[in-house]
Amino acid sequence: MNDDPKIKKINLSLHGARGLAAFMVFLSHIGIAGITEKYFVNIPTELLIFKNILLSGQYGVEIFFMISGYIVTDSIIRHASVSSFLWDRCVRLYPVFLPVVLLIFILGPFAGYAYFSGVSWGEWVALLVINVLFVPGVYPIEAALVVAWSLSYEAVFYISLSYFKFFKSSRVAISLFVIFGVIPFLAVYPRALFFVVGVGIYFYLKNDVRKVFRLPKVFFVSLLAFLSVLFFIQFHESLDISISKTELVLLWVFSVVLGYLIFIEIALQSPAATMLLKWKWMQFFGTISYSFYVWHTPIMFGTKRIFANRVDLFGSYGAFFLFFIFSLVLAIFVSYISYVLFEVKTVEYIKRRKKSKIESFNAQGAA
Repeated sequence: MNDDPKIKKINLSLHGARGLAAFMVFLSHIGIAGITEKYFVNIPTELLIFKNILLSGQYGVEIFFMISGYIVTDSIIRHASVSSFLWDRCVRLYPVFLPVVLLIFILGPFAGYAYFSGVSWGEWVALLVINVLFVPGVYPIEAALVVAWSLSYEAVFYISLSYFKFFKSSRVAISLFVIFGVIPFLAVYPRALFFVVGVGIYFYLKNDVRKVFRLPKVFFVSLLAFLSVLFFIQFHESLDISISKTELVLLWVFSVVLGYLIFIEIALQSPAATMLLKWKWMQFFGTISYSFYVWHTPIMFGTKRIFANRVDLFGSYGAFFLFFIFSLVLAIFVSYISYVLFEVKTVEYIKRRKKSKIESFNAQGAA
């Protein structure tokens, strides 16, 4: 969700997968925010089923994680130093993230955002710092920006890769970090396993392994099974289905296998995967995916309140449909502006400034 937006640096299937993942997450939030008692006094069974289908879109985040595992691993290998890698990651993340977070913190207290209910000015400052540092998500603190928890996972992944690069010559340091850092983190936050899938496939393909385990003809079946298994893992209790810890572990293992089967087809640009992912609209969403991912929930904060108060005028289904359409159109519009302004122009400006300072410093040194 937050890698270099230029298509030429990745294959088109990966670019389209980024767009698919962002749109899936958007649909999940449509279900969460729209199919509620605010829009429907009585929610019929078929609508609940539809809501569950939409909710499964949240696992587009796992697709994002696999993409990051694959692409960011290549990125850190190409970087000469850990500091340059982390600088580039910050330049990629913050130009979009900071404006959204600042907007939430400035307008949120006046817009009735529950996150700021009963918060003092001192707590407001502390929460701002915590959110800017990507603490919520890997620490049990609610994020001001709903989707920011996944960016916290991304930040941990970047730091982990940096550690591996910095201590690559020390087997002891690497082993200790894996035993006391990586494994415990994955045990507590199993969704991070999908970074490992992306990393594994990267090295798998980089080493030009001839025998690659694949099921290309059932790509869409694997994708459906992937979403279904993750949905069951998360919601089995609400479905009144009890499973043992062993069964839960096996389900996570199965989801990782399914993730591999999906992502290997995306990475290799198989016909089944590219049939959807090379579609021009998926490519467009891939281009604006990071901005779309970050901006769509603040936009929904406003649109869901507008149309929830118009149910008497448009009816439940009409208000819900208008909420969906206006949220989508506004999210696309704002995200495209964000992409051009922050992801392209601001990033280019920052890089030019850095290059200019380096050249100036070198010139002074030569003199």
